[in-house]
Amino acid sequence: MLNLDFVSLRFGDGWLSYDDRFLFIHNDSSMRRRHKKVKRCAVPCLKISVIAILFIIYFSSFPSHCRGDTTKYFYDQSGRIDRVVTDSSGEIYSYDKLGNLMSVQLEPTSASAPVITSASPDVVFIGEGCLVKLIGDNLLPTESVASGNPDLSIKVVSVSDSEILAEMTAVAVGTATVTVTNSYGQDSTDITMSDATLSFSPERLLLKPGDSGPITVNINQPLASELTINLANSFPEFASLPESVTIPIVGETNFTASALEVGTSEVSAGNAKSLIVVDEPLTGEFPNLSSQPVSVRIEPPQQIIAPVISNGISIRVEPPQQIIAPVLSNPISVRMEISQYVPGITVSKLVSVAIQ
Repeated sequence: MLNLDFVSLRFGDGWLSYDDRFLFIHNDSSMRRRHKKVKRCAVPCLKISVIAILFIIYFSSFPSHCRGDTTKYFYDQSGRIDRVVTDSSGEIYSYDKLGNLMSVQLEPTSASAPVITSASPDVVFIGEGCLVKLIGDNLLPTESVASGNPDLSIKVVSVSDSEILAEMTAVAVGTATVTVTNSYGQDSTDITMSDATLSFSPERLLLKPGDSGPITVNINQPLASELTINLANSFPEFASLPESVTIPIVGETNFTASALEVGTSEVSAGNAKSLIVVDEPLTGEFPNLSSQPVSVRIEPPQQIIAPVISNGISIRVEPPQQIIAPVLSNPISVRMEISQYVPGITVSKLVSVAIQ
């Protein structure tokens, strides 16, 4: 009989040991002994068994998509990996505007058909794309979001297990059925396409870092009920905005834009857009500026057979090197007396002054 030295191999919370007659299986609280009849092949056979056990224990600690679960990979419009989804979990990849990977978010899911509970908003306006959130369950494995109406096109922006954010563009008035499909089934919801006009005011909002200002939202048609629209913020590092705003039945409301740092960002919802410019205020010293009256003489014609129209007069004022306050000028009125030709008629024209 072959004599073997005592050997011990540890794995996980337990270990194996054997001598020339027995194989011992240990854990922290118990031990089992298995009798082994040792032949000349006992050493290699036992090593193979130990390696197989260790292999099983090692791979049992891997995530499910590293074992036998079905794994699916999804990519964004730029060809970057967007989601990795198995039967029970998924990974969501996020990138910055330069394409750098920012985060990987883990989310549970299930091998079930999608369920859509609501769409927010369920109305899109004809024109440029409106952001619509499809809210529900089992959405992470989504393979397609399609419209049953060719007048509504859809581009998926992001997907989580409870929400799909999609950009929907309508070209005609009507209703479209939007269907979400995965490997296990599908679900649908209706979207209304409206010719109402959504607008933002002002079109340009100038703020300094740390300040905030209002932007007014208006719909030119009466609403049957309040409507929540989603806002797109082109550069959230420059300006902070709410993700959405609810418009009451009266058709008008406000939301607040907060300036973060110097830069420019555009807030939009379909065709409605507003530019937010964040800049530091002008500071410094400058001498007092004064202006003299501008005299304009217009020789009247001998006979007036038509109104006399004059173009605006532009006056350029060179600013000082440093400005601590804006320079304002009042309009200049040019008065032309023509009462000697047409009794009782006096014509005045405004002259604009431009400060570069």
